[in-house]
Amino acid sequence: MAKQLHQLYGGRIPKSYRPAHNFITHTPEFHHGDNGFRRFWIPPQWIGKKGWNKCPCGWGPELGVHYAADFHVEWWQSEIKQRGSLKAVHRHIRRRLRASGDMPLACDHATDAILDAKLRSKRARKSETTVRERIQRRP
Repeated sequence: MAKQLHQLYGGRIPKSYRPAHNFITHTPEFHHGDNGFRRFWIPPQWIGKKGWNKCPCGWGPELGVHYAADFHVEWWQSEIKQRGSLKAVHRHIRRRLRASGDMPLACDHATDAILDAKLRSKRARKSETTVRERIQRRP
């Protein structure tokens, strides 16, 4: 009798098992449990054969390649193609989740911190340019 293979959510994970996640709409900063988002490990025998493929969503970069159900992977690929980039898809999802009130608080704060840092950096560059222009205009 063949051994039954299962996805694993925790405990001791065999080295051959690969990271995967469910089909809940998410962004890279989502954690296990946010809005029903779940991560787990699948046996390598499922990859490509049992409806699991490499996922292009950008979640879990520290885990390396991860997998999701075929239909979820196809959705991400079509969104990336439609919106032009993975970052554009993430922006769209964040806006949609914020508008519906479903953006997990921890994710929202993390995103805000990143956006604030980018804005500060942009302002600093603009300020430096303005100072340089003033100095150059002096007679």
